[in-house]
Amino acid sequence: MNQEKNYLKYLSILLLWKRFIVINLIIITALSIGISFLLPNWYKARTTLLQPKQTDIFNNFGSTGSLLRGITGIGKLGSLGQRSNSYNYFALLRSRTTMERVIQKFNLISVYETKDNSLEETIKELTKNVNFEEEEDDEISIEVYDKDPIRAADMANYFVEMLNEINTRLGTLEAKTNREFIEQRLDGDNYSGTVIRH
Repeated sequence: MNQEKNYLKYLSILLLWKRFIVINLIIITALSIGISFLLPNWYKARTTLLQPKQTDIFNNFGSTGSLLRGITGIGKLGSLGQRSNSYNYFALLRSRTTMERVIQKFNLISVYETKDNSLEETIKELTKNVNFEEEEDDEISIEVYDKDPIRAADMANYFVEMLNEINTRLGTLEAKTNREFIEQRLDGDNYSGTVIRH
């Protein structure tokens, strides 16, 4: 009996305040919808690429590779042709130079409207809006968040473009260094002479 009285009491309270509850529910719903329309939409652009892998430099010399390995000191170059975990592409993507190039290309100081047009603040803002992760099969995932879906996609593609550019430059430099080292070793091992004592 007491339990039924409690139920009736609660029901009478709800009926008494039903108008207030309904009005507040309508107001809260309207405010939520209004705020959702006022807030800018953010879009995510995502792209993946396979980490470039370098082959053993001696493979490029065909059958002479085994001969070159036998030359003093050249065998050590084998390690230069292998991709190591220490070679960090993520460090390149997160570097200040990379961020500044993205900011300059897409005029992000103006886009982000950072205080006093601060480059430092723009770099911080850009860093919060990008995400780099290593996926399975040595894939690199690049995610960019922006209010403009086209700009987000262009920025993600530009990160890939810069990474390819840097990798090509480093590969060319490494190949040049290896070639010069091999030529020096070949010249040194092929040198023969007679020392004349007086």
